[in-house]
This record gives sequence, structure tokens and C-alpha cells, in this order.
Amino acid sequence: MERQQVITNFVNNRPEALGAYGYGSGVFKQFGYGSNDRPQIDIIFLVENLKRWHIANLSMNKSDYTVSGRTYVLLSDPKQFKGKNKITYYSQIYENGFRFKYGVMEERDFLEFLKSWENFFIAGRFQKPVLQIKGNELQNEAIKKNKEKALLVASILAPAVVSKRDFFEILCGLSYRGTLRMSFAENPCKIENIVKGSYEKLLETYNLYTDYIKEDENGVLFIDHSKVIYHVKELPIALIKYLYMNGYNIVDLQSLRHGINNFLIEHNKTEELSQSIDGIKTNGIVRSTPYLLAKVKKKVVKK
Repeated sequence: MERQQVITNFVNNRPEALGAYGYGSGVFKQFGYGSNDRPQIDIIFLVENLKRWHIANLSMNKSDYTVSGRTYVLLSDPKQFKGKNKITYYSQIYENGFRFKYGVMEERDFLEFLKSWENFFIAGRFQKPVLQIKGNELQNEAIKKNKEKALLVASILAPAVVSKRDFFEILCGLSYRGTLRMSFAENPCKIENIVKGSYEKLLETYNLYTDYIKEDENGVLFIDHSKVIYHVKELPIALIKYLYMNGYNIVDLQSLRHGINNFLIEHNKTEELSQSIDGIKTNGIVRSTPYLLAKVKKKVVKK
């Protein structure tokens, strides 16, 4: 069975959603995996009401949840259930011979986070290739704008002369800056492997022809940072507020780079930690531990 059909079947076996997206190495070929490897398939569901969706799914797919996870769904209040990142994750779910992990969040939160970057956890995932199983125009526009902002941020952080592969590594690495998983629980070549495996998809996804990026006949990018500065007002509102409140000079390239880097590190660190804690509540320690150990194993093997 084709991988896309496997994912579509998994989505169709869950309650109705407003959007469903596959991402990661289980969806898009990633350098470093063999032809017989079956990496975990990651999916994000967008729904109207988070708790109502899970209660419906409990009736349809009880095995998606641990005993503690079922209790948490039923007894926690909606705000507590959402957690800091407003997304609930469930892992170690097996269906049709594949292993799945899926997150569920309300569409309104998804649209807001991709627009503002008030929370970067979900925005960062949608800056890399995603497979749309189901969606709508509001979601498509939010994803497009989020990628435009990521392109601008990567252009600020990149050197004036850079290869396209190195540029995409900067862009795909935005959501990994400062994360603990890159320190001790992830393949150290993760970002490089993402770009190698999805290079053509990234070229299709990102328009590198802007007023501040030029490409020569050898595929080398030339970034005019004096023009990039004129686009600072187009950065996500949460990032702009962070820069102003912390005294960064947005018309000075080095100050701007320093501020953006600190913004990403602070968000990635706190949001990753929050998700790990929330994941134990919703998914249970029994299922959360094997997932973390698998990440650590990949890092050790690569060393």
C-alpha cells in the first residue's frame, strides 16, 4: 500500500477533522534511512473543539490512549488539556503495520500561531514540507504566510553569499535552535538529512526569487541584507514585540540577528519542555519513554 494511502486511511479512521497533515521522516524520504526502514509517521489534526474530538475518538479508537491518557481526556478542563502549546500528542500507535504519532489542536489556535509566532512550536513544523490530507483556504493561506516569514528570517540569519542547500539548512533549523533534543536526543545530522531528503520539495515550496535574494548561474544565492532590513516590519508580530521590548536595533543586522536567535532559542526551549511534560499527561509515561529512548539511540548510533 502506498504511504499516502496508509496515512489517508489512518486519518479516515479518526473523527472528522477540519485539517490533517503528515510531516517528518515517515512521510517524506529523509536521507539516512534505508529502503526497508519504516520510520514513525507524524500527523497533525486540526479540529473545531479539541476535547470533543478526543471524546469522540475514545469511542472509535480506544487503543490510541493509555489508561492514564483516557482519564486525563475525561477529567481535565479544556484549558488544562490543551497545555501551553495547545496541542495534544499521542505516540506508539500501530495500524496496518506502521507506527504513528499524531497531534491534535484547534484550528483557531493553529491559524493564530502561524500568523503571530506567539508560539513557535507548531509554526516551525509547518516551515518544512508537509503532506496535506485535508485542509481549507484559511489553513493554506496561514501556511503560505508562515513560510514567507520563515524565508525572511532565514535570509536575515544567512550570510550574504550562500549555497541553496546551506540556506535551506538555516531555514529548516529554525525550529531546532536551542532545543534539548538536538543536544542529547536527536540525530546530530537531522537538519542536513531533512534538506538532503526533501531538497526538491523545498525548491518547489519556497520562492527564492525576491527583491533581496538573487541567484547566479551556479545556483549560489546572493542576499542583499540592506534590502532585507526594509522587510523587518513583515516579521511575525510576536517576534517584532520581542525585539523592541528587549532593546534590539532592528535596522542593525548584527543586533537583529542576535535578537532573532535569542527569540528562537527561548521559544524552542520552553515550548519543547512544556510539550514533553504535557505529553506524559496525555500519552502516559509508558508510551512517552520508548519515543524518547528511540531519539537518544539515533544520536548515539550517529556518534
